[in-house]
This record gives sequence, C-alpha cells and structure tokens, in this order.
Amino acid sequence: MENIHNVDTDTKEIVEEAAENSQKTSKFSYSKLNTYKSCPFRYMLQYVEHHFIDTSTIASDFGTLVHFIEESIAKELININYDFNIAFDFDKYIDIFINAGEPNHPISEILGAKQLKKKYPVDFLTPDKYGYSYEDKANNYLNFGIYRLYDYLRENTNLEIIGVEKDFKICYDDLIFHGFIDRAFRDKITGDIIIEDIKTWQDIKNHDLVTPLQFVFYTQAAAEIFNIEESKISCSYELPLAGNRYPAGTKGYMNRGRKKINKLLAQIKAKNFTPKPTPLCYWCAFSDTCPTQPEEGKGLCPYRSNWTRNNDKDFSQFAKILVAEIVSESLKKGFVD
Repeated sequence: MENIHNVDTDTKEIVEEAAENSQKTSKFSYSKLNTYKSCPFRYMLQYVEHHFIDTSTIASDFGTLVHFIEESIAKELININYDFNIAFDFDKYIDIFINAGEPNHPISEILGAKQLKKKYPVDFLTPDKYGYSYEDKANNYLNFGIYRLYDYLRENTNLEIIGVEKDFKICYDDLIFHGFIDRAFRDKITGDIIIEDIKTWQDIKNHDLVTPLQFVFYTQAAAEIFNIEESKISCSYELPLAGNRYPAGTKGYMNRGRKKINKLLAQIKAKNFTPKPTPLCYWCAFSDTCPTQPEEGKGLCPYRSNWTRNNDKDFSQFAKILVAEIVSESLKKGFVD
C-alpha cells in the first residue's frame, strides 16, 4: 500500500476512528478529514452509511511496528534522564523489531519483521516505486533508523522529550478533533516546542511541506496542552527509513491550513460526496479492483480507477461518466451524519 501513495500510518488514530464509527459518535480526526480529501464518496460509505471495514495492510502493520519501537526508545531515554554515559540496550529493541509476535516472544500485540513476511509474503518482497521492498525498509531501519532518536538527542542536548504518543482532544468549529502527537520536544533554552510526526515514507516527495493540515491540529493541540503560543511551535516529519527529518509548515501555515480545513468541513456539511477515482482505488476496500477486497466491501462503489500493479494506465476518466448519476442518487437518499 505504501509503495505507490505512501499511506499515512497513524494507526492509533485509525483504531480510534473504528470505535467512533461503530458507536456513531460525533468525534472527528485528521484521518477522517483526510479520507474525505482523498475521496468524498469513500467518506460517505465509511462515515455516513457506516460501512467501516477493518482491514490491515503491510503499510499499517509496518507503521505500527516502527511507532512501537520509537515510542519505547523515547520512553527509555526519558527514564534514564538522557544519560548517554549509560550503555543503551539497542539489542532489546532490535529483537522486538525482528521477532515480536513469534511464538513465546514476550511482545505479542504487534507483528515483527518475521511475522510481517509470513503474513504478507508477496508485498514484503515487492519493490515500491523507489525500488525498496519492505525487506529493504526493515534492513534500513535496523541499520540506521532505529538509532536516529538517540543520536538526535545526544547531538542536541538542549532538547528534552515532553510528549510521546500524546493523545489530545481539541474543539474546532463545532467538532471535537481527537488524535495523537507522535513526539514533542522542548528546547530547554528558548522554551520553544518541536512537534515531530514519524512516517515510514521512503521519500518526502509528493508530500505537503508548505501547509500540512495534520500539523494545524497538532499545533493547536500542543499550544493548549503545553500552554504556549502557536508561534513558539515548529513542526517536522521524521523519516527513519530515509535517514532524515524535514521541517513542515512554512510561514502562515496555520492560517492557510485553517482555511483549507474550513472548506473541507463545509463541503462535508453540504453533503458533497462526489467520487474521486485515482490509482488509490487499488487499495480501497470498497473497490472491486482491490486484490484483497473483503466481502463486506463488495458492491458498494461502482466508481473507480482501473489502475493495478500490472496495469499502470489510470482509467479514472472512464469512471467519471458515472459521477452525475451517483451524486444524484446520493442526494436522493438524503444522507444524514
């Protein structure tokens, strides 16, 4: 899944969405908003008609594994008070990364690399558009990615971790947005805060560094949680597999981002569920082009792109013939949130 469109792996937030949807609550999240941004029709099926299909992918499972390791290392660094004279047991985390989920392993709630290879034998070895398979990504993480947080804090002794997988709830418009901040650092000299979002992307290309909407929510949440002005908060993406971190959000991103978010929310309230077929349909549980489509997702969406791994021609335009008809039928049904 990640190898074409670099899926976001905010797994905890997605799990929260599943619970919210099953309970038909009014809570919102960035992932929910991003679903609408990617395809309003999928949003309608998932959050208006409540066809929530819990499907795992190698991208989400791999992301969960990396986030677990990163969270565990961060907490241990806090516990030892960043004393880099103490020998740090990386072997423990390497073992978890490789063997978690194996019979008799103490960590059973996540899948390590060995289990991922067994669960996704084809996807694990299939190169993405950058030429990296998940086997390559796992090796990259073990070779350098797993050490990045330790090295970063050792080189920047002015920083301290003040939040790890920090959950938040903020009021935005007439909604309550819920999510998780992967990491938050405080500069002990200036008091400034850095919000860091961990991604298992192999490359930063095709990702919004100018006005990343998720950081609009994270910045507002951090300002409220840590009682600090938004102007004292900066954001970055941490890409352990690429061996780099990238600043996110240029000057004015909060104002620009809020305008974009307001526009998306207005479209949702107006029940604008116009389908948006793209190659992403290949991974959508509602599309019959998805090779792992579950039974409960079949027959719900006639609107799709015919892109596949073996056929990289995008037939989205052909599907657009159905737009007017589908939107008309959606409005006739009178969908209500």
